[in-house]
Amino acid sequence: MDILTPVPIVCPQCHQPVLPDAYFCPNCGKALKDKPPSTRWWTQLGIYALSVLLPPLGLWPAVKYIRSSDSLAKRVGWIAVALTAISLVVSVLLLPVIIQQFNQSICTTSGGLVGC
Repeated sequence: MDILTPVPIVCPQCHQPVLPDAYFCPNCGKALKDKPPSTRWWTQLGIYALSVLLPPLGLWPAVKYIRSSDSLAKRVGWIAVALTAISLVVSVLLLPVIIQQFNQSICTTSGGLVGC
């Protein structure tokens, strides 16, 4: 056998030869290994946007990427965790200021009728 030819493995379900880089058995369809998560730039952009704009929801894809065996996917996951944490801290710090400004604008527009 040639050195460059991959050595096939055997499917645990149907016992047919399968290439080592296959995610599914071409004969029976059994999942052989998990497909690594996508690390394309638009996927990363979507994960980062989710982490910043909807902070708690950014943890869901982050954990999935951190659990991956791919080092780039792990880095995407950790960046998403960091962006989620930063966004949560900024949100918590800005929330009282936004509420106070909202109350002042209601008092101003109501002419003091709302109990300001």
